[in-house]
Amino acid sequence: MRNVQHARYSGRAVVAARAAGFWRRAVALVIDYGITTGLSIVLIRMLDGAQQNSSLALLVFIAINAAYWAWGFGDGQTLGCMLTGMRIVTDRTGLEPGYRKGLARWVGSLISAAVFGFGYLWMLVDHKHQTWHDKLAGTVVIIDDGEPGPFWQ
Repeated sequence: MRNVQHARYSGRAVVAARAAGFWRRAVALVIDYGITTGLSIVLIRMLDGAQQNSSLALLVFIAINAAYWAWGFGDGQTLGCMLTGMRIVTDRTGLEPGYRKGLARWVGSLISAAVFGFGYLWMLVDHKHQTWHDKLAGTVVIIDDGEPGPFWQ
């Protein structure tokens, strides 16, 4: 079996899990950015009205993104991950990363994007399908098949 990672699901037995591929992760990313951008636009309109204060808009955008991504990464699933059937786990224990690793992963994703997206594309050549921000936070994205079978199957 190819691209198998070890994972522990909320106290259940260690299981085999498949690493999520590029396209599934790309769809989840589009969903998540759609949510954060939409929330930002609505909140900016509510707070700013017609004044178009760019510093307030930037602050709101950063705050919503930091909160959303740190929560989702730390909890193991963003809404995009849930809708595409993926879960974020630590690469060593297979548990949910936690909010500190979630925040580190979000900061790392900014770095991954800042270099022309190369940090995201790294998963295409990595044997664990990890992006730079996965490596920085010590996480891996797996396909969440619901009730996984035992590792030895």
